Amino acid sequence: MPTRKIYHVLPGENGWSVKVGAAKRASVVLPTKDEAVKAASDLAKSSPTAQVVIHEATGKIEGDRKYGLTDFKKKKKVRVAVSKGKKTKLKNRIKKYRVTTEHRKAALLGVARQKRAHSKRSAIAKKAAKKRLKKYVSGLR
Repeated sequence: MPTRKIYHVLPGENGWSVKVGAAKRASVVLPTKDEAVKAASDLAKSSPTAQVVIHEATGKIEGDRKYGLTDFKKKKKVRVAVSKGKKTKLKNRIKKYRVTTEHRKAALLGVARQKRAHSKRSAIAKKAAKKRLKKYVSGLR
């Protein structure tokens, strides 16, 4: 069983601070107690087992909140949902790129078809011109 991380919400000089265990420096310093408690609970949810100890302005312990594995899994699911959103954006971008390249290919195919049709028409026109020339030359003799 992993050891429980304990986050303390304490009054400080610049507002309310969140400290992990008996740390000297604060992890977060916020202006209000509510914001500090929310930040501490978010930090606690990122650990499989954690506890948030809330202190009064005098330094006495006011209460605590315990977070277990279920809270950690919920937080983890939220992270996965965010990454799925990013994946969806990437898929949409790839899809858009494919569509534009398909349009380009179709446009190129259209140009190729036009060139083939033009060359067929010009070949037919050349044959007709040769026939007319032969007819003209044979009429002169």
